[in-house]
Amino acid sequence: MRLMPLQEELPSLIGKRIQEAIMPKGVGVIIQGEHLCMRMRGVESSHAEAVSSFVSGCFLTDHSCREEFMML
Repeated sequence: MRLMPLQEELPSLIGKRIQEAIMPKGVGVIIQGEHLCMRMRGVESSHAEAVSSFVSGCFLTDHSCREEFMML
């Protein structure tokens, strides 16, 4: 693993640690971040944001549980 994980990897790393530590029925993690490299060079978009997520347990098996989480 790299010293600094990519944004796309963070939700999974955080979610798995929470799962190991407290063993809940389910874990949901959503991260929204700015991609400065896209803002400053490349596509030069002023709205270069990315959303990454991780779900497990009841969030995978119970549609209403996942829907409620995603609406937060």
